[in-house]
Amino acid sequence: TNTFTSYKHKSNDPNSLSSNEIYHILIDQPGNLWIAHPGGFGITIYDPKLNEFQKYTCDPQNVNSLSSNDIISFFKDKLNNIWIVDYLGGVDRAVYKNQAINVYGHNLPNSINISSNVVIGLYEDEDKNIWMGTHDGGLCVLNTHTKRIENFRHKDGDPFSLPYNAVYSIAGAFKGKVWLGIDNGNVCLFDAGIKQVVKTFRNPYSADTPRNLTKDNKDPNIIWFSTLFDGIFKLNTET
Repeated sequence: TNTFTSYKHKSNDPNSLSSNEIYHILIDQPGNLWIAHPGGFGITIYDPKLNEFQKYTCDPQNVNSLSSNDIISFFKDKLNNIWIVDYLGGVDRAVYKNQAINVYGHNLPNSINISSNVVIGLYEDEDKNIWMGTHDGGLCVLNTHTKRIENFRHKDGDPFSLPYNAVYSIAGAFKGKVWLGIDNGNVCLFDAGIKQVVKTFRNPYSADTPRNLTKDNKDPNIIWFSTLFDGIFKLNTET
């Protein structure tokens, strides 16, 4: 039979959601449901086996807590770590084995430095590198083996740099390359080996930013992307 079960915040019940306003959900490796709350409510984690809700918020006195209580989304990497995108708080990594929190931000207390506190797009490549698109700091790439972070930005007069520093979406292309959805209607192919943009496609029909990118399953030369105001576009990179 079809059944619906409702889970809501109840002011008189500590074993409930922190808030009914939710931006994103994700299932972790053990089967717990991570729930992202904006508006200062942090994260609720629901354990369906125990039917219990645990609440997590930012504690400035605890270096092992969230960097912000305004949570936008989650991303799970190949090692089952959960990456937590915070509004204006960079991005946090919850390490799967020990639940330690690593904060990546720009001049934030106790953080690993990246170029911006507004991280929008996250992607993990075949080598387990984490790619971070930011609103105003270009592209950051974390080598999870060496822990080194590289930053790539727009450079005036350099056609092989990013056309703008707002990178909203990232998708896999071919080995060592990724597609980037960049401000003002640009889709770029970035080569990690030579560390530069090798192709740029400017949408002639809309300057709206490509918010989400995905590669076609049947034709790797076709990229689909969505926009906030102008619908969906299909880009054939070979024609």
